[in-house]
Amino acid sequence: MKLVSVIIPVHNGEKFINRCVISALNQDYPNVEVIVVDDGSTDKTLSILKNFKDEKLTVLNQKKGGVSSARNFGLETMHGDFVTFLDADDLITSSHIRTMLKSWDENTDLIIENCQYSCKKSNKHSVLDWSSKETIKNTISNNKVFGYVWNRMYKKSLIENNHIFFNEQLSVMEDAEFNLQYNKYVHESKFLSNCTYIHTFNDQSVTNKSNHERCRFGKYEKNELCGYFAIYNVLLTDYTWLIEFENIWSIFMGALVWTSAKDVCKISKTKGLDRRQKLIEKLRKIVMMNKKYVYLDREIDLKHKLTFFLMTIYIELLKFL
Repeated sequence: MKLVSVIIPVHNGEKFINRCVISALNQDYPNVEVIVVDDGSTDKTLSILKNFKDEKLTVLNQKKGGVSSARNFGLETMHGDFVTFLDADDLITSSHIRTMLKSWDENTDLIIENCQYSCKKSNKHSVLDWSSKETIKNTISNNKVFGYVWNRMYKKSLIENNHIFFNEQLSVMEDAEFNLQYNKYVHESKFLSNCTYIHTFNDQSVTNKSNHERCRFGKYEKNELCGYFAIYNVLLTDYTWLIEFENIWSIFMGALVWTSAKDVCKISKTKGLDRRQKLIEKLRKIVMMNKKYVYLDREIDLKHKLTFFLMTIYIELLKFL
């Protein structure tokens, strides 16, 4: 029987870590190991975890390094044949592991479950077989899939053999970047319509809180723009074929331009002039290289094309603002 590892990063999760771990331990699939990585908590999280007396549970402790660092620590420690991730403020139903595993076959490299926050209850659950390209396209543009890691099950061998880890320089979109790296080696995936992951919102969890923290740009801070640039670099290097699907490419480019313009304005002209100018120039080159895909996309309406056009002009004006 294959062993499945469940990795849970947590920071100051005393209010919810108990129920999260219980849901992971109470799986009806018996061969599971649960690895909780405490990311430098200063509350009672660690003492709560030490109260568990279950041989399936491993508790790791590290200095605060962020969600990517915590997940990497879990990946380095796990023994499972497969791995899935669970956010500390979320829950999984007792059938979560079994549901994902039963769809696995010898040709499968990845299982993706419906990540919508609410699913219609139904006795009929579909399983779709996706090629590598279909997996990428849906990861970028399908709101039932997206780039999360908590709605996926991965092969340990594929991760280890290709040295795939989370980018610890990112605090935003690190999961999407991980998935793009992993998907380079995926030949076939399966998408399940089931919803066995119960997602909640909590501003203090290690995953949600990291979205509000700054990640490194060079030596100092930048925020979510780091994530967009990281994703863009992976797409441009390994997924250039996506350009032929203009609506997918333009969706991403629109988000990049909008986020970039906001972030440039946050950089002080007096304290960060050089960094500001470099960022503007980098953004300008990206926009000039890709704007035709936005303008030619028939699925993008005139309103959004005009918005994109105005944003390109705004980028040119940023150097004077």
